[in-house]
Amino acid sequence: MASLESVSKDIMKDLNGLSVDGAVWRFAMSNVLSLSRDRIFTKGLNSKGEQIGEYADVSIRKKKDKGRFTSRKVNLRDTETLVNSYIVTRKGKQWQIGFTSGSREGDEGQSVSNTEVIKKLEEQYGDDLFGATDEELALIPELIGDYLDLNF
Repeated sequence: MASLESVSKDIMKDLNGLSVDGAVWRFAMSNVLSLSRDRIFTKGLNSKGEQIGEYADVSIRKKKDKGRFTSRKVNLRDTETLVNSYIVTRKGKQWQIGFTSGSREGDEGQSVSNTEVIKKLEEQYGDDLFGATDEELALIPELIGDYLDLNF
């Protein structure tokens, strides 16, 4: 199963020869985060650029509240909890794109953790749901080069 952590480790391994500080990594990963966040949570595309289903850009919760709920549409922004927890974070010396731990109230009032939600979504829509696209991965060295050109 492809996880965000494994994708970040692959990126770091590919760029292992570069000796750059944390600000450069934060800059590059933040740019990639904005692209991947839009792709995943707004457009409903997986890391292969494929639709994960018929995507709705309006929250399912808002539709339910207005009595217009259709269960056949996909929306990963139901409560905004998951998308808001999708961030650039530091784990040890490595910067990565991932989810903060957190939870929200589930449909039946129980607390549901991000880990549980992510696992369920990957089971439902595929392991490549939260992975990086080839274009996003290729953008990282370019962004690092741009940052270094601007700041050194």
